[in-house]
Amino acid sequence: MSGKSRSSWTFAPCIRAALCCCALAPASVGAQERPIHVEPAPLAEALTALSRQTGIAIGFEGRLPGLRSRRVDGRMTVEQALARMLEGTGLEAQRLSPTAYRLVQAAPPASRRDPVRPAPPLPPEGSVDIIVTGTKREEPLARLPISVAIVQAPGEQGGALLPGTEEVAQRLDGLTLTNLGPGRNRQFIRGVADSPFNGNSQSTVAILINDARATYNAPDPDLKLVDVERVELLKGPQGSLYGTGTLGGVYHIVTRPPDAGSFAAMAGMGASLATHGEMGGSAEAMVNLPVVADRLALRAVAYAVREPGWIDTAGRGDANRGELRGGRVALRALAGDWTVDLNGMAQMRDVADSQYVYARHALERPAQPAEPHDNDFALMALRVAGKLGGADLVYAGNWVDHDVSSTLDASDLSASAFGIAPPALYLEQRRNRLFDQEVRLSQTRDDGLSWLAGLSFVDVRNHLSGVVRGCGMRRSGPAYRAWSNFRLSATCACR
Repeated sequence: MSGKSRSSWTFAPCIRAALCCCALAPASVGAQERPIHVEPAPLAEALTALSRQTGIAIGFEGRLPGLRSRRVDGRMTVEQALARMLEGTGLEAQRLSPTAYRLVQAAPPASRRDPVRPAPPLPPEGSVDIIVTGTKREEPLARLPISVAIVQAPGEQGGALLPGTEEVAQRLDGLTLTNLGPGRNRQFIRGVADSPFNGNSQSTVAILINDARATYNAPDPDLKLVDVERVELLKGPQGSLYGTGTLGGVYHIVTRPPDAGSFAAMAGMGASLATHGEMGGSAEAMVNLPVVADRLALRAVAYAVREPGWIDTAGRGDANRGELRGGRVALRALAGDWTVDLNGMAQMRDVADSQYVYARHALERPAQPAEPHDNDFALMALRVAGKLGGADLVYAGNWVDHDVSSTLDASDLSASAFGIAPPALYLEQRRNRLFDQEVRLSQTRDDGLSWLAGLSFVDVRNHLSGVVRGCGMRRSGPAYRAWSNFRLSATCACR
C-alpha cells in the first residue's frame, strides 16, 4: 500500500505479523462470530487487543487520535466488535480484505430538517392531579363538588411554603384577616364574620392541622408554614363534615409526613428589611430520618424568626418588633395496610407592641404604654388509618393547649370605670384547652358511588381573666371559666 500512497500508516505492533499470514486465514474471518472481550482503553491499545484475539490487521492513515474505546464483551463478528469499539470516536472501519481493515473519519450524518410540529395544547385546568384531604378522604380536586382553593408547595422538599396566614390570605381568594397583628388576627371566609375582636363566641372558621382541630374560639396562632405540603381552603358552610364553627369554612394545613424510604435534610436562613423599619431574620431546618427501612420514620422541623418593627411610638423606635420560635416532630409507622402517625408541635410568638396608628399612612404615634402580645400554641395528635374490609377506617385524636395574653392601653376609661388614674393597662389572659376525637369510615366504589360515616367528640375548656393596673393600683375584672362543650355527632353522606 505504501507504494501507492504518500501518506504514512500506523499499525498496532502485532498487525504486521497478522498481515504476513493473512493468506492462510479463512476468507470468512470477518463474518465469523466468536467470543471477544476488550476492556475500555486508549484506542491504540484496544485495537492491539482486538487484533490479538481475532488475527486481523487494522490500519489508520497518520497518527491515531488520543481517544478511548468502548467496552466490547460478548459473542459477535469482527465488524460488530469494531463498530462497538469505535462508537462515539468519529471513526469507522472499512474492510479492505477478509483480514484487513482501515480506520477512516466517519461521514457526517446528512442534515435533515425536522418538520415543524405544532405545540401540544395546554392541559385543561382540572387535569392537574391535586389530591385534597380536607373533605376527610383523598379526592382529586377536579372531582370535588365544593369550592376549594389551594396553595401548594412547588417541590418535594423545601423550607417555608409561605411565611404565614397573612401571605396565604393574599394568595387565596375569599380569605381575609382582621389585621390586628400576628397572633391576634381572626380569619373570615367569604365575608362570614361575627366580630373583628376576639371574644368567647366560637369562630366561624375552623383551623385544622392535618386531621387535628387547632382552634375553637381563640385567635389564629399564625403558624409558620415550614415543611408544609399545601394549604387547603374549604369554603363554607362545612357543618356536615366538621360540625359547628365552620359556617365560613375550613383552613386546612397539610404537613409533609415522614418518609421511611429515604433520608432527607434541609436548612435555610433569610433576612428581611421593613420599609421605614429595621432588619429581621429567620432560620429553619428539617431532617427526615428512616429509623427502620420502609417501616418507621422520624421527621423533625425547627425554626426561629425575628420580625422587624416599623411603628415608632414616642421614645420607642420600631416598637412592634416580634420574635417567633417553633418546631414539629412527627413519627410514622407502617404495617401492611395500616399507618400510625404521632405528631407534636409547639410555637411561641412574642410581639413587643401593637401595630395601629392614628392617621392614614402614618408610621408614628404619640407616647402611650406598650401593648405586648403573646401567643403560645402546642398540639399533640394521633392518627391511625387502615383498611376494614373494603372501606377506609380512620381514627384521629388530638389535644391542644393554647395560651394567649394581651395588654391594652386603658388610660381613657380607667378613671370613670375603675377609679384608676392614667396611665392604666388592661391585661387579658386566655387559656384554651381542646380535646377532639373522631372515628370515620368511608369508601369509594368503582361505579363512582362514595359514602362517608363518622362519630366525633369535642371537649373545649376556655378560661378568661382580665386585670386593670395603673399608678400602683389593681382592679380585677370577673374571671370567666367558659363552658365545656361536648358534641357527639354522626354524619353519613352519599353521592
